[in-house]
Amino acid sequence: VCWVCLVFVFVKPELLPYVKDVTTDFVKTGMGGTTGNKGAVMVRFTLDATNLCFICSHFAAGQSQVADRNADFNEIVRKLKIPIQSNDYVYWCGDFNYRVDMDRLDLINHVLDGDLEEVLKYDQLLAQCRDKKVFEHFFEAPITFPPTYKYDILSDEYDSSDKCRTPAWTDRVLWYCNESNDWPKGKQVFYGRAEIKESD
Repeated sequence: VCWVCLVFVFVKPELLPYVKDVTTDFVKTGMGGTTGNKGAVMVRFTLDATNLCFICSHFAAGQSQVADRNADFNEIVRKLKIPIQSNDYVYWCGDFNYRVDMDRLDLINHVLDGDLEEVLKYDQLLAQCRDKKVFEHFFEAPITFPPTYKYDILSDEYDSSDKCRTPAWTDRVLWYCNESNDWPKGKQVFYGRAEIKESD
C-alpha cells in the first residue's frame, strides 16, 4: 500500500525549545478504511502555550463522488486521536478532490473571461461548507486564481485526454481557529497557485 499523503512541519531553530507534546496520527479511508490510498496524516504539537495541528489528506476522486468525499472528511475527524476542537489552530490541506458542477466548455469560457465568481457558485466544496456537511468553522481565503486541475502534462491547456476532465480547484488549504480562546484568529496573507515558467 502506498501512502499519497505527507505533511512536513518546519520550525525555526530558535523556537525549538518551546515545542513539546508532538503527536502524529493517520487515518485510512480507502476501500472502506482498509487501504491508505485515501485518508489523512496529522502532526500536532504545542508551541509555547498554543496547540497547533497540521493535517494533509486525500479524499475520494470522481466528479460525482461528493458524498464519498464528505464521508472521508467525517471519518477522519471521527478517528483522529486528538479532536479538532481541542486545538487552538488547525491547518488542513490536501487533494480534497471536490469538483465544479458546471458544463466543461462553459466553465473554461468563464475562466478565460476572468469570471471566476460565476464558476465558484458551482464549486462542490464551497457548497458542502455552506450546507455545514464538511469543514464547519473552517476558513478558506478567497479563490482568485483559475482552476488548478487538470492540465495536460507540461502545458497550460486543460485536460484534452479521452476523459476531458472538467477543471476544478481540487487542492485546497483551510484553517480553523478555536474561538473559545483569546488568541487572534490570524490572517492568511497569500492563496495562489504555482505557474509553469519557461526557462531562459
